[in-house]
Amino acid sequence: MTARTVPRRRRLAAAAAFLAVLAAATACTGSDPGSRSAEPAAPTATATGGAVLTIATGSDLSSTGIRQQLIRDWAKGHHVEVRIVRLSDDADRQRSQLVAALQSRTGGYDVVNLDVTWTAEFADGGLIQPLRGSRFTDALDQDVWPAAADTVRRRGKVWAMPWNTDVGLLYYRKDLLPAAQYGTPRSWDDLAAATARFADSPARALPANRNVKAGLLTQLKEYEGLTVNTLEAVWRGGGDVVDGHGTVVVDSAPAQAGLDTLLYARRGGSSLPLLGADSLRSDEMSSLRHFIAGESLYLRNWPFAYGRLKDAQSKSADQPAGQRPEYGVDPLPWSSALGGQNLAVAAGSPHRALAEDLIAHLTGQDAERRLFEGGFAPARRSALTGRSPGAAAADPEYLAALRSSLDRARARPATPYYAAFTRDVQDSVTTMLHGSGPAGPAASALAERLRGSLAGH
Repeated sequence: MTARTVPRRRRLAAAAAFLAVLAAATACTGSDPGSRSAEPAAPTATATGGAVLTIATGSDLSSTGIRQQLIRDWAKGHHVEVRIVRLSDDADRQRSQLVAALQSRTGGYDVVNLDVTWTAEFADGGLIQPLRGSRFTDALDQDVWPAAADTVRRRGKVWAMPWNTDVGLLYYRKDLLPAAQYGTPRSWDDLAAATARFADSPARALPANRNVKAGLLTQLKEYEGLTVNTLEAVWRGGGDVVDGHGTVVVDSAPAQAGLDTLLYARRGGSSLPLLGADSLRSDEMSSLRHFIAGESLYLRNWPFAYGRLKDAQSKSADQPAGQRPEYGVDPLPWSSALGGQNLAVAAGSPHRALAEDLIAHLTGQDAERRLFEGGFAPARRSALTGRSPGAAAADPEYLAALRSSLDRARARPATPYYAAFTRDVQDSVTTMLHGSGPAGPAASALAERLRGSLAGH
């Protein structure tokens, strides 16, 4: 999106956001060693005439700090200083900061770490420059998960490289849902059937299980998680929100059928609803907390939850038999909306070739294996093969669930107007979920809004 296509109020907001970024960056380049905003990833090389690269990114949320270590390794090997500028952990603020800095061309960034949904906007807006060379196209064609590769290609060019990815998984209470009785759910209807079966079982009446309020916990709070769950519901029904040609089709019969699954799961069914009220107020962390508290049989969440659940299971090892939760993980029974982050070269960077080398290193096969070992879902298939030490040591159940879900994952709509798209989805679906009518009228109203938003109005 170029400055000419941005309404005046957006330009003013972007300028204000840029001033905030500039102030933070200026403060962090001083002598305060405790600043978290920017830090060198290797000893300075400027005394010998070496270049200095700046990478803008959100925090490394892994417990291992593996992303920063990968940057340091490259910097040391190339005798280049890489300064890491940490942006806000709030996704909307982070995007605004990056847009403002890159539009002004005075942010000094060489590499930017983008959410997968921002790449089209930044490419169309001239904020990033295409990556050159077969090392990138070959990796995308031969090793990167297809849905992740789709997020970086636009108008016949490669604009970024997937760094890490994210995909929905289905966690479940293995102690309450023995495989011999419940099996592995293959569909939304299977989840509903398992919930109804548990509601009528003797296990439901046990004191240890009285906290169970719903079959499934997911993220239906008004934020990006709601957009993800909306897309997955529509895909479950065989429909789409926006088709491959960019046409809004959320008002089609299959799309409405998918949205109806969310409504009926909330409003009806057995004495134990498939979706409880807590999902309407939940994001990733709060839904995980409710699940650990024993309030549902299943949880739709991202790979980060796997380690948290294993920790929770270990901490309960001393509890009496019959009161110790045991957690399992399966592939999501439907296509997951892909998450993750892409690395791109900032427009105007004076170090384009070096920035491309850094990106090639951070997204290479060895780096992706190390990312997986450090707790991230990798963007490359090869990181999950038996040849990878991390894959060989991983829990087979988790590895199989991750592979299967990534194989079937789908990218969210690639549009320079994604911010408007997700706002409209969240507004409309929140109203629908708190209402009493069918999905049809809400889908029609959403379609009308999206046709305007995706045209830039």
